[in-house]
Amino acid sequence: MKICIPSQDGRGLESNIHGHFGSAPWFTFVDTETGVAEAVENPACGASPGHCHHVGILSKRGVDLVVSAGMGRRALAGLADAGIEVVVAPNRGVAEALRMASAGELEPMKFDAACAGGFHYGHGRGQGHHHGRGHGGWRHHD
Repeated sequence: MKICIPSQDGRGLESNIHGHFGSAPWFTFVDTETGVAEAVENPACGASPGHCHHVGILSKRGVDLVVSAGMGRRALAGLADAGIEVVVAPNRGVAEALRMASAGELEPMKFDAACAGGFHYGHGRGQGHHHGRGHGGWRHHD
């Protein structure tokens, strides 16, 4: 299985999950059959909200599963249309998210739990993708 985890930086399994799929500066790709992990800069990072081209990037790499702390509805729908499953992980380390996904501990992301769109900023009040943990500072777009 090929897994993609949006990441804060290029440290691969040592990185932390980025809070939002669409604005992740890096993706960590993991092939569970070979054990190979690769951190790749997100070429669509910084694109206008709703205009990212992540689905094509992931499809070309043969990704089966995205493990994400949050994403927009358009991205979720596009991934679903491409046959790529999305599960929700807590905003923690990439290695921990991978372990949880491999153990079947993560739930599929539901459409109504995804971001509706727009651009918003939180300030540590447990808003958005952090599921009540009060981490604030999240950026939100499709």
